[in-house]
Amino acid sequence: MSPLSMVKRSTPDTSMVYELWISELLTSAKRYRDEWHRHSSDAFRTGTVYAYYDVLSKLYHIAARLGVDPESLGLPDELEREIL
Repeated sequence: MSPLSMVKRSTPDTSMVYELWISELLTSAKRYRDEWHRHSSDAFRTGTVYAYYDVLSKLYHIAARLGVDPESLGLPDELEREIL
């Protein structure tokens, strides 16, 4: 079962909102990650790394609040591997 389909277990009115929100945050995280890897020498100076970490942290907390296992999104591993 995909992480986004697990979100659909919430009420019908809110599940679509959460699904779109998580999807948009994942897209933002990928954009920041790609930018970071393209310009790795400037990533800390320009704040790209911090923006990437911020988006992933938000995803982690959203998943936890919704009762979705954050590890199913790969967030804890990615946070540790990418940032630390």
